Amino acid sequence: MSAPPPPPPSKAKRRRLLSLPAVYPCEDIAPAPLLASLLSLAADVASRRAADVDAFPVLRCGVRKAVRLAGILLAFLEEVQDAAAAAALPSSAVLGLTELHVAMQKLRFLLADCARRGARLWVLVNAGMVASELRLVLGSVAAAMDALPRSVAEASVEAGELARVVSEQAWRAAVRPDGADERAARSVRSILDQFKDGVAPDADDVRRVLRRVRVGSWSDCSEEIAFLESEICARLDAGDENSNDVLVMNSLMTFLLYCRVVLFDHIDASKSQPAAAAAPAPARCPEWIRPEALQCPITLDLMTDPVTVSTG
Repeated sequence: MSAPPPPPPSKAKRRRLLSLPAVYPCEDIAPAPLLASLLSLAADVASRRAADVDAFPVLRCGVRKAVRLAGILLAFLEEVQDAAAAAALPSSAVLGLTELHVAMQKLRFLLADCARRGARLWVLVNAGMVASELRLVLGSVAAAMDALPRSVAEASVEAGELARVVSEQAWRAAVRPDGADERAARSVRSILDQFKDGVAPDADDVRRVLRRVRVGSWSDCSEEIAFLESEICARLDAGDENSNDVLVMNSLMTFLLYCRVVLFDHIDASKSQPAAAAAPAPARCPEWIRPEALQCPITLDLMTDPVTVSTG
């Protein structure tokens, strides 16, 4: 008799934005491979140089501090690696390196989320929470540096100085939302309140918010809408349909749909086209926009002249 067919593969669980699921290295890991992995992590975070940091629409000052700190930490780890080539790292270094490894994982997740296209409005609304998470991560870096044994933290004269700088700067880092972030977040909340009252928001206020998060076209709005829709679906699948996050995301989708229809009067062409193209291709709806978005909810026919009222 033939064997039963294998069960279908389970759907991979997607990491929720602004969640930081760091994985602890195994308890019996040797210091050398742990240090090598940590070097890779620090290099990845430090590779976001000033030009890249300027692309972060929210929490720019805090991101700059974190990237600079990662660069100093990378220099320290390289000094430790060079010193360890002559003498093996002590086993007592595993605890401090493990905590440092976990903190750098979280920092990489956090920076990736802050820079993610499509999630900019959601990150702006949660700027206070993001700043708090960043402070906690930098505090974990400082605590891990202080937990390193003296033989590692002072592997060389330069390593000792770099370790001191990393610890001091990580402890003293005062990360908070930028003033422009706070003003933009307040504007978003005010606009959402106006929608609830049936009042059309001031167009200049809306444009200021969109400029802050660098949403400047129809396709940018659609990207933000698609992200929020996917996050709402993920929460509904998890049974969180009554959570505050879902309510806020639904309100933000209303805000973005209003912006897409009222502020952007044409569908921009794909941004992936080369700048030197002889003639621009005609604008068309991206394939990932569902036709249901253009379907009348009453007659179920495709709308030929869609109009959005002042309430969205």
